[in-house]
Amino acid sequence: MITRSNRSDGLDQSTLTSDLDGDTRDVTATHASSPLSEAKRSAGTVALLGAVSNARGAPWAGLLNAEGGSSARRAVGPGEDGVSVTSLEQKIRSNPAYRSLSAGDRGVAEWIIWQASQRDPQKRAYYLAKLDTLFSTPYVAQQRPGKSELEQIHTARVDAALAREEARGDVFKGQEEQASANARLSPRVGFNGTRYLVDSRDPRSVVVKVKVHLTGPPEFVAKIKQLEDGIEKAASTTGYTVDLEFVDKRGQTSLP
Repeated sequence: MITRSNRSDGLDQSTLTSDLDGDTRDVTATHASSPLSEAKRSAGTVALLGAVSNARGAPWAGLLNAEGGSSARRAVGPGEDGVSVTSLEQKIRSNPAYRSLSAGDRGVAEWIIWQASQRDPQKRAYYLAKLDTLFSTPYVAQQRPGKSELEQIHTARVDAALAREEARGDVFKGQEEQASANARLSPRVGFNGTRYLVDSRDPRSVVVKVKVHLTGPPEFVAKIKQLEDGIEKAASTTGYTVDLEFVDKRGQTSLP
């Protein structure tokens, strides 16, 4: 059952009552972009809310554009696949994944169910089917590679890039350094205090010079330095040239 209450701050609230295992609980969901803002939610539910809030024009956007102002549900009927929306709601609430949710996460699920109830039967069934799929899809945690495995992966990628550089030879090598030498560079300060030089007088031919200090195993750093020209060309594009200069000490990255 859904009832509405008035708040002094102007935000309407919907009180969602569900009967679970004979235990009646009231979960308050704010009729705004952030339901249950004071309840504990898992990282996955926070991400889901973000996706719903930002999915303008996507199928889930209908949940945000639902017509409010009335606690009465729309007519109950079958969706496109002939499944009753009432049975879909019951199926969702009886799903073990749903029943094991925290109070905050369950409140968000109820908020979505309530928002879907404001739509016509076919759209309501569509949204409920998506929610049912969410709860019915088993989560399989991906195993993260260990440090040694990561080193092997990175080494293989760097070796492959070095092979491509060797095959390319010296074609177009030194273009970025030449552009930087002929530019009128001015100091800039970027993200996290990073300093670099830019010649932006001509927006059709911007030149950027950056000093970079690499850390890590010496043999790996040496390989990366051999990729300087390839990295420059990957970072550059038409009208935008990047000149990298690898330095041996951290202090040498400072620019005037």
